[in-house]
Amino acid sequence: MSKKTNSEYITEFIEYIREQGKAQNTIIAYKKDLEQMFQFIEEKFGCFYPEDLTHEYINSYFEDLKNRNVVSLKSVSRKMNTSTSFFRYLVDTGLLHSNPASKIKYPKFDTVEPRILSTDEMEKVKEIAAKDPRLLSIIEILLQSGIRIGEASRLKINHIHLNEEVPYLYVESFGSNKARTVPLNNIAIFYIKKYLEIRPKSKNQLLFVTKTGNPLLVRNLRTSIDRIFVKANIPEVKVNDLRNTFIAYNLSKGTNIFALSKIVGHKRVSTTEKYIGLLDVQSGNIVTLNEL
Repeated sequence: MSKKTNSEYITEFIEYIREQGKAQNTIIAYKKDLEQMFQFIEEKFGCFYPEDLTHEYINSYFEDLKNRNVVSLKSVSRKMNTSTSFFRYLVDTGLLHSNPASKIKYPKFDTVEPRILSTDEMEKVKEIAAKDPRLLSIIEILLQSGIRIGEASRLKINHIHLNEEVPYLYVESFGSNKARTVPLNNIAIFYIKKYLEIRPKSKNQLLFVTKTGNPLLVRNLRTSIDRIFVKANIPEVKVNDLRNTFIAYNLSKGTNIFALSKIVGHKRVSTTEKYIGLLDVQSGNIVTLNEL
C-alpha cells in the first residue's frame, strides 16, 4: 500500500476537526496554516510524507517565519498550535509514534490589552449606524449582551424572548462553545423591536437577513461594522471590541465575575479576569447586568 502524502493527511485532519464541531473560520485557518508549512518543507527539504518529517524541518519553517517578519509573533504562535494539533492527530491515529512539533519553542510576545470603546466612541458608532436599523440593532445587541459576532449572525427569531419577566436571547451551541441564555436589557429590546418592524418577510428563520430575505453572512456583517468604525474615525478597533467593552463595563460596575463569565461564554474565569481594571467609568451607553 502506498503511503499517504502530507496533502492527503491534511484533508483527513480537516475533515476530523470539522466532525469535532470546530468553527468554520478555525477550519479555514488550520487548513491554510498546514498548507503553508508543508509547502515550505516540501520545497526546501523534499519531504512529502509525514513519516519522514523531523523536528528540524518543522523548526526551520517557524524560524523562517520569525526571521522574515511576514506575520506577527502572535500569529506564529497560533500556527505552532495548529501544527501541534495536526501531529497529535497523526499520533492518535497511529501513523506517528511521537509528535515532531512537541519540542518547538514558542515565541515570546507582549500581550495586547483588550480595546475598550469610550463613551464618545460608542455614541459616534451609534450615530452613524442610525440610518440602518438592522445594523444598529446588531451593534446594540453586541454592546448590550456581549455575544460574539458569529453568534449574532446565527440568532433565530425564536431565540429572542422579549415577553418574559426577564427578557433574554438564546445562544445555540456552536463548535466548542456551549449553548447559553443571555439577559436582554431595555436598550437591546428597543432596537430589536425597531428592526423587526422593517425586517423583510422571509421563510428564513434567522433573525438578521438581507433585503431579499437571505441569510446575512457573518463576513458581510463584520465588513459593515468595520465601515462604521472607519466613518467614525475610531482607529485600531475591531468588531470584537464591542464584546470587550460589554465585559469591561460590567466588571467596572461590580458584576459578579462568575456570572459574567458564564453569560459571555468564556470557558475559564481567568479569561474574564483579564478585563478587570481596564475601565473605571460611569456610562449610560451600556446597561449592566446589575441594573436588569
